[in-house]
Amino acid sequence: VVGHAHGGRARRTCTWRWAGFMEGPSRGCSRGRLIIGWSLVRIQAGPFSGARRLTDFMTPDLERLIRRQHLDTTIDEARREIAAHPQRLADAETRLGEATQALDTAKQRLKTSQDARRDLEKEAAVFQGRLSKFKEQLSAVKTNREYTAMQHEIEAAQRELGVVEEKVLERMMEADAVAVDVKQAEGALAAEQKAIEAEKKTLTEELTNVEASLTEASETRAAL
Repeated sequence: VVGHAHGGRARRTCTWRWAGFMEGPSRGCSRGRLIIGWSLVRIQAGPFSGARRLTDFMTPDLERLIRRQHLDTTIDEARREIAAHPQRLADAETRLGEATQALDTAKQRLKTSQDARRDLEKEAAVFQGRLSKFKEQLSAVKTNREYTAMQHEIEAAQRELGVVEEKVLERMMEADAVAVDVKQAEGALAAEQKAIEAEKKTLTEELTNVEASLTEASETRAAL
């Protein structure tokens, strides 16, 4: 029985323990509450003194309750890890896909550059053929006017050929740079594949251990 000052008058409240876990109403009392953990130990055993440990005051019911709480935590954590496993695998696959895409993009850039260079080389071959034809015709002209006209044709063809050859050179330099990118992307993909294989193996082992832990904790919890 405990007295509390309330409105100038003493109000009486009473408590009683039920099954070692409940503080509830008795005669003259209106409410009750659940008692667990430290509070329950203090109620059941009284104040600690000396070098006595917490376990010295635990009743079998309290030990069972704390054990259940620990098992519930283990079970919840295991279920969260199992639920997260598919996403972790998906994340690994995403990284692998990104590395693969980077390599494919680099290879496509190289192919585009090489195709463009080949087209330019064909165009250059056309101008070279035209120059050869003009030079052959130059030796056959008979008048100064024809000679001058042919010289203009040759000069124009040479300018056009020079422009195309410059573009060919640019494409060759571009292809060399892109080829380096392809090599780097291939190395990055190989490294990512190796890392992801190891990660998948680790994830599979972790999943197996977590599932075993969940089964063990669930069975132990059910037996309490």
